[in-house]
Amino acid sequence: NWCRESTDHGAFNSWDRQPFVVHQPDDEGPPSIYPQFNTIQGNFILANYQQSGAIDNDDGSGYYNTTGNFFVYGNYGQKADMAGHDNYHTNNVYAYLGTVCYVDLGGGEVSNATHRDRHSNNTCILGTDQTTYAAISCRNASEGCKDDACRPRLGHNRVYNRKGATSVCGMPLAAWQKEGYDPGTVVIKGIPDDDTIISMGKALLWADA
Repeated sequence: NWCRESTDHGAFNSWDRQPFVVHQPDDEGPPSIYPQFNTIQGNFILANYQQSGAIDNDDGSGYYNTTGNFFVYGNYGQKADMAGHDNYHTNNVYAYLGTVCYVDLGGGEVSNATHRDRHSNNTCILGTDQTTYAAISCRNASEGCKDDACRPRLGHNRVYNRKGATSVCGMPLAAWQKEGYDPGTVVIKGIPDDDTIISMGKALLWADA
């Protein structure tokens, strides 16, 4: 990280503040305001020097596929902000996060369930004693969230922390899952040692070597 102006940034930062007309699926296709996905894959990123996260998808960012990366440090793993949508984090390793694995900082929910963010099949190692691994909008249908559109697609994540317990929307993980959310996610007591975490990163980055 080379930014010294604030702590509101990541090693990678994106802003989607205005639409662009592009041709889909290629230059010969019809015009569309919907872009193809940007893929962030196979990277080792240190979120040092007070970064908010390794990947900071800010201000309405959408259509990002972040997969197969090894991220170390930062406050959180995946971020939604200012009506961000269609942001997928899958098969990543996050080590020594300061707060949560997934965070909605406000406006990350969308009204169309097909455009929800996804956070799945990730390994998340929390470096501090946190009571939740996902900080999301907990509103229900009576509060303006039709068909749970305010909630991201969470599932099949491995969460490590010191206590071996976590919660989402004020509910223990088991109770949250009984409501039909977050299938397959498990929480594991204890922080892996450095060598084990490095091995996780190597196995991920060199899986096809």
